[in-house]
Amino acid sequence: MARPIGFREGVQAVLDARDMTRADLAKRMGVSAARVTQALAPDANPTIATMAAISSALDLEVHVLLLRRRGSCLLGSWDPSPAREPALGLAA
Repeated sequence: MARPIGFREGVQAVLDARDMTRADLAKRMGVSAARVTQALAPDANPTIATMAAISSALDLEVHVLLLRRRGSCLLGSWDPSPAREPALGLAA
C-alpha cells in the first residue's frame, strides 16, 4: 500500500512539478513569500484554513486521511488513483 505524503512535502512536490516557486504561490494567495515559507517550514503546524488557502491557490483540494498507527486506513485501503499528478496521488 502506498503511504500518503505530508502536506508540506505534497505542496513542494506540486510546486516542483509545475515549475513554480513559493513566491509564485504567495502571489496567487495574495500574501508575502515569507508567509508561505513560514507555513511550509518543517516545524510549521499550519491550520486547516492555511492548508485550504494553499490548496485553493494551487487548484487542489484538502482531504484528511485518518490512519491507524500501523499505517492502515481506518475505512479500508488507501488508493491514490485516479491521479492527475501520479507522484502525489492527488485526485482531481
